Amino acid sequence: MYRYHVNRLQALRLAGQKRACLVAISRPLVIFEVVRDSDIPITVLVANPGVMQMHTGRVCSLNRDAGWLSVQDNNFSLHLNEDAIASTWMVNNPTVDGVVTSLEFYSQECAMIAQLTGQLELGLAGDASWRRILSAMIQPRVSVSN
Repeated sequence: MYRYHVNRLQALRLAGQKRACLVAISRPLVIFEVVRDSDIPITVLVANPGVMQMHTGRVCSLNRDAGWLSVQDNNFSLHLNEDAIASTWMVNNPTVDGVVTSLEFYSQECAMIAQLTGQLELGLAGDASWRRILSAMIQPRVSVSN
């Protein structure tokens, strides 16, 4: 719960199209392939009640098998169940350093599965290369009712 007694997904629905929009991409593989081929570093955050994994760097090795996306790089291992994704949001988070744009994947139970951003560095605004990739690939879905 947040200060206004709504969870993250409810807050995204209420934030307005300028801050958050539901997008049509439900398969992270597409985004990971473009990031790999563009050779740009990203930050990946995956959390559950027991642990939080955060990685910043380039993605090199991708595999998809039976609905699971796997990244198996030297310093990064991710196994993401793409079939569990019920909604995907592009979110513009204002920070003191500028806007950080993230792509967030949510389950049917409204839990965040994963969050992808451009490479995050303290004191710097969000990565322009990452924003260009998202704006070229992602079309917002029909507006969500509050």
